[in-house]
Parts: sequence; structure tokens; C-alpha cells
Amino acid sequence: MFAKGYLFNFKPTTDGLNATNRDFLTVATHELGHAIGLGTSDTYFRQILDYSIRGIGKLYFTGRNAMSAYFNMPVPLSYSDGQVHWGEEVLGDYGIKPSLARAIGRNERHLFSELDHLAVLDLGFTARREDQVGGANDTITTAQHVLTYLPGRGGARSVTLRRGFDRPRDVDVYRVHASAGNLLEIYDRTGTEETIIDPTIRVYDLVGYLLGTHAGRGATAGERGLEPLLRLAIGRDDYYYVAVSAPGNVDYNPFQAESVAATAVGEYAISISLHTPSAPLG
Repeated sequence: MFAKGYLFNFKPTTDGLNATNRDFLTVATHELGHAIGLGTSDTYFRQILDYSIRGIGKLYFTGRNAMSAYFNMPVPLSYSDGQVHWGEEVLGDYGIKPSLARAIGRNERHLFSELDHLAVLDLGFTARREDQVGGANDTITTAQHVLTYLPGRGGARSVTLRRGFDRPRDVDVYRVHASAGNLLEIYDRTGTEETIIDPTIRVYDLVGYLLGTHAGRGATAGERGLEPLLRLAIGRDDYYYVAVSAPGNVDYNPFQAESVAATAVGEYAISISLHTPSAPLG
């Protein structure tokens, strides 16, 4: 992996990542994907469809789980150096290249996408369900990717999440990819069906450094949705993590499931928005 001529950025965030170096975490994640069988194992190759037209070969991955993240269609592949990668046209997580893409350039960070995760299940691995301790969205490492803002695209991006706390010590964590210069804003969208009003919101970086917090204060119905619960200026292109817990619950470890004190069980609704100051939200 330490090929001649490669200059790595070893920082846990993208601070210092530029056109002269490569993100070590991105490269390591990619190679670990190959190590567990993506593009290298017999189980993987048994799920490849070789479809040739007029002598031009095209490979597709037909794993049921991976196809569910790609319009329920076989996923295009690219063959090089004895290994198989996702095709150049394949994108994951709302426009980001997946980790097992064929070529990831300098000055880029790419973690495992939903497509990469689901392809691992097609190899025979199992994953905890969302309602199980340590399952999806319980920690930074299991956070579901819900929103992406790519540089140069302009406009605004937002997603509304109507979810719930399944267990008395539940915290939900969501992953977003933001660009330098973005404003990250989070609003309470509680309606008549939700029981958790004005939840606690915390935003972390990949290593768990707290970047912003809103300790739920019990906003009234007239206040909800008018002003963001939390607004954060984004300084670099990177992944960020939005953690949601019941009002007042701020003392927990975002890497450890159920590390929060006993909390309320119920539903909440929030929206997460990314935009530039020149493109205000309506």
C-alpha cells in the first residue's frame, strides 16, 4: 500500500489534505474492502455477470443487497490489475464515489458508502438490525449517510428525518458530507405524530470532536421550525455526524451504543440542511 511516489495525509480529518497528497484513511478503507473479499473473493466473483456486446465485455455485480442500493439493477464494474472495482459511472451516498471505486484522486476522502456496506452482506457477512444495540445509527461508526453537498453544485440540500428512539438509552447518529463554506442547519419538524419535542442535537467530526450542540429546551409549538436548533459553519470538505437524543441528554460517548442515561422513548422529526450563505434556504 505504501507505493513509491505516494505522499499520504495521516490526519484523522481532511485538514491538510490537498492536491499533493492522498488521504490515508481513504486508501486504507479501500484496501480493507478488498481484504474482506470485495473484488477479490470467490463469493464475489460468483455474483458477477459478464455481458459482452460485439466483443466489448462489460461486467456487473448481481448481489441482491448491492443492487438494492443501485436502482435494483446489476451494478457496473471495472476490471483492472486483477481486482474488480465499481465502474466509473457508479456513485453512492447521493453523488460521492463509493470506497471501492476504481480511481479515487488526491485531495479526496471516501468512506464506505451504503453500496459498499451492502455488497459486504452479499459476501455472507451479517449486520445488526437498526433496532438492536450497536446497529445502524447508534454510533459514529454505524451512522447512516443521509445528505451530501458537493463542491461547485450550488443551491441547497436538505433531508427530513422522522425517526424514533427504540430503546430507553437510544441515541441516533446520522452522517452527512459537507463542503467548505457550507452552513449546516438543523430544524425541529415535530408534527402531530411525534412525541419528542425539541430534541438535543450534537454535531461531531469523524474522531468524535464536538463541533456544536443544542441542548433541547422544550420549544413551544409556535417556535418550532422558525429558527434552526443549531447552525454550524463548515470549514473543510469532510464527513460530519449529527447525533439526536432526548431533550437534555448530552452526556454520552458517540462511539459507544447506549452510553447515554435513560431517556424518553418516542418519535421525533428534524430536518438537516446544507447550503452556502449566497444560497439561502426558502
